[in-house]
Amino acid sequence: MVNNLNNILFESLTIGLITLIIGKIVLELFNPNNPFKQYNKYGLPYATPNENKDKRKICIVLFITGFLIHIINEYFNINCFFFSKQCVKNISHFTK
Repeated sequence: MVNNLNNILFESLTIGLITLIIGKIVLELFNPNNPFKQYNKYGLPYATPNENKDKRKICIVLFITGFLIHIINEYFNINCFFFSKQCVKNISHFTK
């Protein structure tokens, strides 16, 4: 039981970090006004205290989102339900 809980927490932390990284990449690519990209008039990057707070908030929200999505999926067993239905359907197409 404890080992399973440790595995779920480790997986959730990993998913949270992956969500954080992918979220920052997506913000960098698709949002020209994102708080991760701030430049002064000389073209050098800078950040004011408010911008740093925005960066921290976005990072925390992205991490918690990934963490909670994984915990909820594990708690309600959504992954097993989806994959059991989807895998059975896909396998039946290959066996015919």
